[in-house]
Amino acid sequence: RDPSAFEYLYDRWSIAAYTLALGLLGDVALAEQVLEEVFLSVWRQPEAALRQHTTLANHLAAAIRSRAQELSTAAGDDAARTVVRHR
Repeated sequence: RDPSAFEYLYDRWSIAAYTLALGLLGDVALAEQVLEEVFLSVWRQPEAALRQHTTLANHLAAAIRSRAQELSTAAGDDAARTVVRHR
């Protein structure tokens, strides 16, 4: 793993990823948590990200939506589930 490559990817995609997470969850702390979890998963298993999706952007968006759905379901927040489902 190349830390400078990961830093580049984070710099390139973190704002868009955070914006998506915040829009889905409506909560700064949860959006930050999702962002951290998703980028850590890319760091730990970079090949899995591209094996499942055609681009890193697609992988990040799908992973963020999935994790946001999990968090909103766990919280029992019907409004957040509806927002996540319709995005």
